[in-house]
Amino acid sequence: GNSKDILNDLDLPRINFAFLDARHDYSHVKLELEYVSKRQQSGDIIVCDDYTKGQYEGIIQAIDEFLENNLYNFKIFYGHDGSKNRGYVYMERK
Repeated sequence: GNSKDILNDLDLPRINFAFLDARHDYSHVKLELEYVSKRQQSGDIIVCDDYTKGQYEGIIQAIDEFLENNLYNFKIFYGHDGSKNRGYVYMERK
């Protein structure tokens, strides 16, 4: 379902690991990152898919702004899925 509709109904106290690969727009990625971050502690992980310049600028903008808060150590990885390059961001809560 739509994360804007579902996340607040989940009532999750903690999220140790999240892989975010949902709707590819700024507002959804921003909402998901904020939701997960509020439920994480030091050492917990977020991995984001499709951090790919020229393809998903909204995702890149939301992740870059999120990382400016300096709450996570991060590493960006690039790979090729057979038809295009794909970027992934690995984040570990400080």
